[in-house]
Amino acid sequence: MIRIGICEDDSKQRQNIREHVERALFKRTEYMISEYSSGKQVVDAIEKDDFPVDLLLLDINMNEVDGLITADYIRKHETDVDIIFVTVSGEHVYEGYLYKAYNYLLKNDIERRLEVELNRYLDEIERVSVCMEVTINGTKVKIPISKIYYLESNARKVIAHVNGEDIEFYSKLDDLETMLSAAGFFRVHQSYLVNGQYVNSMSRDKIVVNNEFLPISRKYYERMKSEGKFS
Repeated sequence: MIRIGICEDDSKQRQNIREHVERALFKRTEYMISEYSSGKQVVDAIEKDDFPVDLLLLDINMNEVDGLITADYIRKHETDVDIIFVTVSGEHVYEGYLYKAYNYLLKNDIERRLEVELNRYLDEIERVSVCMEVTINGTKVKIPISKIYYLESNARKVIAHVNGEDIEFYSKLDDLETMLSAAGFFRVHQSYLVNGQYVNSMSRDKIVVNNEFLPISRKYYERMKSEGKFS
C-alpha cells in the first residue's frame, strides 16, 4: 500500500488531483489518500504524530503557510515523506531541489504527467523494497527484510529480531505492518509482527517463529482465521 497526501488550498484543484491519483493507482496498488487544505494542517498533523503519508503532493502558492515553508518544516524535522510539488508556474523549481523534492509538476500538465510520475515513484520504491531503512542514533541503517524473523514492539521502540542480532529503533508497529504486509508479514499480537517465511507452526494461542514461541492474541487469531492462515 502507498499512502498519498494532497495539500492544496483550492478544493476543486484538490479534488482534481485526487481523481488523477485514484485513476493512476487503481490498477497498480492499494492506496490511501489524506487531504490537507493548507500547509498548516500538514505541520499540525506532523506535530501530533498523525501524518500517515509516504508521498506528499504539495501546492506551493498557499496562504499563511505556503508549500515552501511546509517543505522546509518537513526537512528540518526529518519527517520521512517524499514530496512532489504541484503548482501553477516553474518559478520555484530550483527551491524544489533544495527541499529534495522527488519532482515538480505544473497544474496545467497534471493530466499528462502525474500518472507517469506516480508509476515511476512506485517502480523505484519496489526496487528498494528488499530493505527496510531505519534511523539508529542519527544514522540511517538498511535492514534486509528477508532476514527479519519478527518485529517486537517495546514502548516507543521496535526490536527487529534479525538473523544474528536484534536491532532496536524508534517506530510504530502499526506503520510497519502497513509497510510490510505485502512482503508476507502479519500481526499475531499487539506487540508482534512476524515474517511468514519463518513460521514453524501455529496454534490457537501461540506461534513458533524460527523455533521461538510467541503469543497469539484472540483479536489477531480471529483475523488470521478469517484470512485462511489457519486450516
